[in-house]
Parts: sequence; structure tokens; C-alpha cells
Amino acid sequence: MEWLSISDVVSTVQRRYPSVSASKIRYLESRGLVTPARTTGGTRRYSAADVELIERILRMQADEFLPLDVIAERLSTTLPMVDSEAAASGNMVRPPVTVMDTEQFLGRTSLTRELLEACQEQGLIERLDTPNVVIGGLVAKLGEHGLEPRHLRSIRLSADRMVDLVDKSTLGPAKGGQVDANSCDDTDPRRRVLELLIHLHTALLMSAART
Repeated sequence: MEWLSISDVVSTVQRRYPSVSASKIRYLESRGLVTPARTTGGTRRYSAADVELIERILRMQADEFLPLDVIAERLSTTLPMVDSEAAASGNMVRPPVTVMDTEQFLGRTSLTRELLEACQEQGLIERLDTPNVVIGGLVAKLGEHGLEPRHLRSIRLSADRMVDLVDKSTLGPAKGGQVDANSCDDTDPRRRVLELLIHLHTALLMSAART
């Protein structure tokens, strides 16, 4: 596997997005959207999949005008995991999904302990880890508009039904094999259908808001 420095990534991505900078890429990392590998000395190293992910994030910002919180929500099930083969061959370490204690999770999400307990009761947050930080942050922001976890349970159930719909279709595990949820492969048909359903759901919400 070929590993790229952050300057290499900037040069590559600037072909499509000339305004991108190293600080922008580091900011995406600080928001949990990109997780580069590290050398034993702590230097960032990026794979081709990381570059594709960065370009995908920039494309969603440019083409769909999506804020980073929404982009993070879409990517929360496809965060990079440990790349054992690369780590073995190049002394690289890919940080895994991080599991936190309650205090760490509360600090990352701005949730109160009471709100976190309500989220867990409503099935909104099942694990205290980095993907669920995105959910917790969104719940906290929605709370500023008067929406409580009990109001959001229907969204959780809707998400479960969407996944169940795909898994029971010809793309589901019974017929097509379970697809790795952490894959960054845009050709994965199961993930592609889920993304289309997300787009449809968003379009229906916008249409309903206009009526």
C-alpha cells in the first residue's frame, strides 16, 4: 500500500478543489471525519481510501451544501477502522473506533447526563463511541429547538426500517452476503442503496416543509 503525506494529499485533492489546504484536512480530522494512520513517530499518513473520503466530503459540501454535522452523520457508519494488513506491512497504526466512558462522551457531545440516559432509553444511542458522538451532538442541538429524545424515537425506528428494507432485498445478507459497514467503497451496492434512501428521505422532508 502506498502512503501519502498531508502535503501529497493536498496536491492531489487540489486538482478538483483548488482552495483546500493542510489546515482544512486537519480540521476534518479534528471533527472526526477523517482518521489518518500514524507512523511510529506520530506522523500522519493517508491511504488512497482516505483521499477518496476527503474528496467525497468536499463534494458533499460543494454540491449539496451540507454542513459538516450532516456529513458526519452520513459517514458515521463508514468511519475508517484498523487496517491490519497495512499496519503489518508499513508500521502504520489506524486508530479504531474509540469507546469512551460516560464523562468523555458527555464532553464530546454537550449532552447532559439526563439527556444521555433519555437517548439510551429511546434507543438513540446504543454505545458510547465515536460514531455515536455524531448522534449525541445532533440530539443536543435539536434540544435547543425544543425537541427531546422521546420526540426522536420515530427517527430511530425509521432508520432501523430503512436498513431492514435493504437487508431484506436482493442486496441483503441472505442473498448478497453481509457487506462491511466500515467499507469506504462507493461501489458497494448495499451502501449505495442506503445513501439513495437517505437522499430520498431528505427530499421528502424538504417537500413536506414546503407544503
